Amino acid sequence: ISLEKLNQIVGEKQQFVPIEYSKEMTLGGAVATNFWGASKMRFGAPRDLVTGVDAVLSDGRLVRGGGKVVKNVSGYDLPKVFTGSFGSLGLITRVTIRLRPQNASTQIWQIATDAQNAARIAFHVLDGAFEPTILRVVSTRNASVVLAQFDGAPSSVESQISQLKNEWGASESKSLSPFGDEPFVLRVVLPLRSAPHFANRILESGATTSAWDAGSGLVRASFRDLLDVHVLRAEAKQLGGWLVVDRAPVQHKTPDFVWGAPEAGNLALMRRLKEKFDPAGIFAPGRYVGGL
Repeated sequence: ISLEKLNQIVGEKQQFVPIEYSKEMTLGGAVATNFWGASKMRFGAPRDLVTGVDAVLSDGRLVRGGGKVVKNVSGYDLPKVFTGSFGSLGLITRVTIRLRPQNASTQIWQIATDAQNAARIAFHVLDGAFEPTILRVVSTRNASVVLAQFDGAPSSVESQISQLKNEWGASESKSLSPFGDEPFVLRVVLPLRSAPHFANRILESGATTSAWDAGSGLVRASFRDLLDVHVLRAEAKQLGGWLVVDRAPVQHKTPDFVWGAPEAGNLALMRRLKEKFDPAGIFAPGRYVGGL
């Protein structure tokens, strides 16, 4: 089921699934990839939201973990093992996920400025008496926009918006988006205080647009032309982060280009899990072995 359709269904009960999504994204896709965006700072990632999974293993066995409530149990925490496994361990057939009540009020505040001042404003909001659901800085080479979304009781939302307008002003400029039609899109997760610098570094390397999320350290950027992803990945690693390619033409989608070389310790753990859950290597063969 698509997240759009699922939200329509649970919306009839004044609930919603607290995962950012595109129009085509499915619940299974979001869980399998542990996909998260700027709202992670308030709601968490799918790995934090999934409380139960059923899955079919390659030998036909049905395994079940978790449930409607969180309990302390022995053995594998299957919801966390399968969330983010990219289909390599088994076929997820059922998911139990936390919902959130619909917000009584939602408002967005934004202001156009330069990149350096944008970072100062974003950290002011993050460290101040505010509770944004989303706090994002989007930049091109010529402009930056700080965007903060507030959800909750109308009086609380209005108070926070008013305070920001009084302190920094506001602008009606159209929001910039890094999710256009460019053929290459990068996704980088960094320590939060390193995110603004790296977002600007990506622009210098030729990105059309970059965006970083305060509260999560997520940086995304889009490119029109082929880039030297290995250099940027090495720089991200030096800062304590990691970089993957979210979007690229199929001819460039080699494991080395998309994921980079795996860490030895991580690869050993991934292989042990693969051997435990899928010894025949039926699901996503080669994803965690060989070149990856």
